Amino acid sequence: MSGLIATDVAVTLGTKAVLQGVTLSFAPGQVTAIIGPNGAGKSTLLTCLVGLRRPDRGTVSVGGTSLAAIPARERGQTIAYLPQTPEVAWPVTARTLVGLGRTPFTGARGLTAVDIAAVDRALRVTETETLAERIVETLSGGERARVLLARALAGEPRWLLADEPLHGLDPRHQLDASDLFRRMAHEDGRGVVVTLHDLHVAARVADRIVVLADGQVLCDGPPVEALASEVLERAYGVRARTVPGQSGPLIEILGRHD
Repeated sequence: MSGLIATDVAVTLGTKAVLQGVTLSFAPGQVTAIIGPNGAGKSTLLTCLVGLRRPDRGTVSVGGTSLAAIPARERGQTIAYLPQTPEVAWPVTARTLVGLGRTPFTGARGLTAVDIAAVDRALRVTETETLAERIVETLSGGERARVLLARALAGEPRWLLADEPLHGLDPRHQLDASDLFRRMAHEDGRGVVVTLHDLHVAARVADRIVVLADGQVLCDGPPVEALASEVLERAYGVRARTVPGQSGPLIEILGRHD
């Protein structure tokens, strides 16, 4: 399985240059966290990487093939995308919603035994089996977030791209999801790319961290490098102190950098 590569990707929305010539290569078997301040271009970059937005300049490829040349159904079998604010437009059970993650494989036909087994696995690894027959609208925000993650995983994608997937989860389920991402990468050899706001979570879950600021890559490296005090000061405009911790760097925000 080859990498997911963005080359000189630029996007302008209105008069704002949201991404300015971003070049990144993502590797399978690795969890990559993308961090940065609000408006840095994190979500826009993810939509380009999954093919939902064509960049104004530059290209995205997966497995050596331009993403734009891959049919939508085949792309959906390869890359799963979990947006930051996914919507559920009609009252369905959690199991039915998770089953929609098999759509790139099933098309209009019903679920086969293979599909049902994949749905069951997704429910199990996200600990949402007890929610399976609940109507999604009745779930709490955290429960719904876990069910939507299960939907993304039901397609058993080679790549999972998720925008703030831990938002709304309690500490235990944040840890469970973080461990799941690492197992997907390290044991199954899949590629996992997530955007995160919590720097401590990024330090714990990621093998590699990309820091975006003003639509450009400010730093790209292991957590100890990407979360260094000087990098955080440049990215976020704050004074920070970073010290080693058992599960990754620990960050203390000291105040504004005026």
